[in-house]
Amino acid sequence: MVERLGLPGVVVAGTYLPRFADRVVDALRRFRPRFLILFLPMVFSLLAEGRRQGRSAGDLFGSVERLTVTGAPITPGMRDHLVRITGVGRIIELAGSSENLLAVECGRQSGLHVVPDTCWVEVLDDAGGPAAPGERGTVVHTTMVPWGSIYIRYDGGDLGTLDPTPCPCGLPSPRMKILGRAEHAFTLGGRRWLPYDVQAAVEESVPELAGVGFAILSEGLAAGRLSLFFQEPDDGLAAAVEKRVAAALGSRFGVGVDARWSKTLPLLLKGVTPILAERDIP
Repeated sequence: MVERLGLPGVVVAGTYLPRFADRVVDALRRFRPRFLILFLPMVFSLLAEGRRQGRSAGDLFGSVERLTVTGAPITPGMRDHLVRITGVGRIIELAGSSENLLAVECGRQSGLHVVPDTCWVEVLDDAGGPAAPGERGTVVHTTMVPWGSIYIRYDGGDLGTLDPTPCPCGLPSPRMKILGRAEHAFTLGGRRWLPYDVQAAVEESVPELAGVGFAILSEGLAAGRLSLFFQEPDDGLAAAVEKRVAAALGSRFGVGVDARWSKTLPLLLKGVTPILAERDIP
């Protein structure tokens, strides 16, 4: 479609492609696309490769008007961080799967509109019935494409919300938000949470940490507390915000919180808050 419209664009497929970042950087600089679709972690791989080559984020993304990210739920703080460092005018979130799930964010940024000619989406509560609008539950979808494999109430393992109320943009299809994988859910303070919740809480309570990679330690969760390993910023921010992080998140999640710092975290985890064992932290 992009080619038929005569628009320059680059689509990079694959969930994690850091080892090919140099070639994607070359493609960006050669073709200067206006529209770019990337898996969210790949954005950070490109930025890291640009720094290695001595290139600024503006040099890489200077031609891009719209950056579409997928492969991970994006928090408001992460969106603002990407706009700030890339200079891209608009970040668009997209969710999809090879089983015909497809939803795309509109300009109001109030959820991802389900594309109705590809799928019918439902969010189910713990009893298997429809969750209330805006309530978190299991995302299932049914194929609406009249060819290929048929999926009926297919459970891809995601948790999310669904809002059927009218959107201010005028599109009639319901809006969904995938928040993470069910297998990554954990319990703290008697409630179920996702890594998305921790990332959003960090960005809201300490905005300076938006975009800073961190991991949740499985040992802490097993002990009923929240133990976080942040990638140490270069500007000496760590000591200044450590107590703020612990206090704000302790109040939010109702458990003890400790924040530690590492010189580096695995690059391919950027943009996706993982749950790791401490032995996996470099």
